[in-house]
Amino acid sequence: MKAYFVLLSFFILFSLSANSQESKRYRRLKDHTDYSEGYVTLKNGERIEGLIHYFKSGFYSVILVDKQGRKLKYTPDDLKDYYNSRYTFVSGVTSKRQSLFFRLVPAVSGDLQLYETIYEFGGFSSDYGSNAAIERANVPFSRVDDDDNGFVYHVKKSGDQFYYMLERLLRRPKKAAEYFTGCPEFIKKVEQDEFRELDPSDRTEIIKIVNSYNACVDGSK
Repeated sequence: MKAYFVLLSFFILFSLSANSQESKRYRRLKDHTDYSEGYVTLKNGERIEGLIHYFKSGFYSVILVDKQGRKLKYTPDDLKDYYNSRYTFVSGVTSKRQSLFFRLVPAVSGDLQLYETIYEFGGFSSDYGSNAAIERANVPFSRVDDDDNGFVYHVKKSGDQFYYMLERLLRRPKKAAEYFTGCPEFIKKVEQDEFRELDPSDRTEIIKIVNSYNACVDGSK
């Protein structure tokens, strides 16, 4: 019984200590639906925990309120990554030399990883323009969700300097042969245009494509 009360006292003291490190503003915003607990990782590897503003953070910048109540804004050039309790966003540069945060797509296993960028109405535009343009052009390997967000897929290997748009690789055999090394079978599928029959808006199918390449490369080792 004595041990129980000792443990209980320790737990209470620990909770009070943790709460005392959080400012009043931080504790108030924790209950706000616009914020979620998460963190950012600086370029030097330092992690700062706090509250991520869910609607004002995305692919160009992220807003974090630290435990002292300070509102901090970061761009892809400032961070390695950030996490908003649902998704991990990794900073990087596209093959067009544009700095962005790329949202990691889970369920992919292997060196080739899959990412999404979102193009919003009134937001930044890609080569295809806004969401409306994406829909009109029927851009391959992209999708538009119920919130009118257009997703365009990118891929990156661990040694790559840039993130590459998946559609450009799968629709151009020459680029595919240069990028998807280590798996002649996969390159042959691109050359024979086998991926054209897949539903480009089906995220599950996109994941299967990436995982099939990873499995082929891993199996050849």
